[in-house]
Amino acid sequence: MVPSLSRAVARVSVERSRSGVSVAREVYAETPIRLLRPRNGGHAVWIFSTILGPGMMGGDALDFEVTVGAGASCYAGAIGVARAFAGASRVRQRLRVEEGGLLVWAPDPVACGRGADLEAEVAVEVAPGGSLLLVDAVTSGRPALGERWCFERLRSTLGVKVGGRELLREQLDLRPGVVPLAAHLGDTEAFALLLAVGPRVEKVRASWLEARPAPGPELVQHGAPLGQEGAVLRLASDRASTLQRAAMISLGNLGETLGDDPRACRF
Repeated sequence: MVPSLSRAVARVSVERSRSGVSVAREVYAETPIRLLRPRNGGHAVWIFSTILGPGMMGGDALDFEVTVGAGASCYAGAIGVARAFAGASRVRQRLRVEEGGLLVWAPDPVACGRGADLEAEVAVEVAPGGSLLLVDAVTSGRPALGERWCFERLRSTLGVKVGGRELLREQLDLRPGVVPLAAHLGDTEAFALLLAVGPRVEKVRASWLEARPAPGPELVQHGAPLGQEGAVLRLASDRASTLQRAAMISLGNLGETLGDDPRACRF
């Protein structure tokens, strides 16, 4: 059980103004979470979450809530939030998108070091007519320091509902002490699931379904339809940097979608 005294909460609420530009109505974070809100030249709100220190330590329990109102747009990234070190920790993310809204959820990949026991959950509710672009990625840890697939445990759950009906539920329970992941996964250093749902990301969805398999062993990708308005794209690579770059490129023309491209943002 993760100690309740280490719990911290962050909440973000985005609405569409009368001028058509999205505005942040609530941006709240408790220590050690910090929320960065860089300005941009588009119509969407950008939010980047991070935590003070190198990452999640044993006993940390973080809860994030993001709500995108009707017709609003939000890009939400996370820097180092799911970088876990020794001990038990937990991160939960509750995301909601109203009718006509768009949320691009693109955090850094989960990375667990030696001795980490991380429980990660993402629960998304999309109203009819809402749109979502989501990245859910996992890396081997810190291979440069000899920490490759050597954490204690990683429990990961991704659940997506559209109009109250479950569209996707993905669960991982990785225990290197039970199943030797390094041997099982071979040269794979990272894998990811990307999800596109809704009318505002139709171009991205179509590009995933039309894409041909990437040449060479450094990146494996496969797109498939999901319901009437959705698609998933699965990626795997022998380099975490290659996978992260491919995942960001797969989000399509965010400059067109959001009016400005948050992938060019530097801190």
